[in-house]
Amino acid sequence: MSIKQTLSDLGVRPSKGRGQNFLLNLSIADQIVDSFHVARDEPVLEIGPGLGVLTQRLIRKTSLLRAVEVEESFCDHLRRTFPELSGDSVVNADIREVALSEVVPENWCRVKIVSNVPYSISSSVVLWVLAQGERVSSAHLLLQEEFAHRVCSDPGTKSYGSLSVYCRLLADTQLGISIDGNSFYPKANVSSSLLTIRPLAKPRLDVDLEIFERTTRAAFSTRRKTLLNSLANGLGLERSDIQSIIQDAGIDPLRRAETLSLEEFAELSRCVGARS
Repeated sequence: MSIKQTLSDLGVRPSKGRGQNFLLNLSIADQIVDSFHVARDEPVLEIGPGLGVLTQRLIRKTSLLRAVEVEESFCDHLRRTFPELSGDSVVNADIREVALSEVVPENWCRVKIVSNVPYSISSSVVLWVLAQGERVSSAHLLLQEEFAHRVCSDPGTKSYGSLSVYCRLLADTQLGISIDGNSFYPKANVSSSLLTIRPLAKPRLDVDLEIFERTTRAAFSTRRKTLLNSLANGLGLERSDIQSIIQDAGIDPLRRAETLSLEEFAELSRCVGARS
């Protein structure tokens, strides 16, 4: 049965606003699951399995699979289609609103995560993975290609942003295969890329994560402006305080955020924390 017919039978229409594009290229599905090694007794969490194209392949690899799906009709479909997913193996929830500990057993210490991520929640899912980092061995996320490249961007590039910096602090990232829009239903207007995230045991640098994230977001809040102007707008501090913070960090206030290294953002956030 075609994806289109299955969706019709379930009474579901793909939402462009939510970026719902279902993978229909089975060869690509095989490549995704084969691109990372999964032992039979290794725990895997699939986020947003939809109709189960990746799920079917993951079941062949591991006996420890959990799936979190926000669409209730898809949950019912998965349980009917895959008898292996019995009991609490399929969780009807929005992954952004639950912790990893709520959907997988506590003894699943190092979990691999797999997802064809709806475009509309890409940032949220990446941040969710990083937040669960100590229990995640790796995450393999199919994302809009431009977004995936942004996560892996280096300083000085146009796509380098706050998410690039935050990911660099907390994880190793790697780009995998690229997939054109014809591999999805409905056809996607852009290409996708497989992004692998491997959370680190601890951040690369010693920082207050909340202050670090707030500082980097403020720095990139107005990309075309200088660091001084961006931080003054984004942190809600007096301009004179921002000048002192940047001076204490040893950074030229006329630089723009996309030119700063991870180490410079770390020092900047420490100086922000010292004056907060």
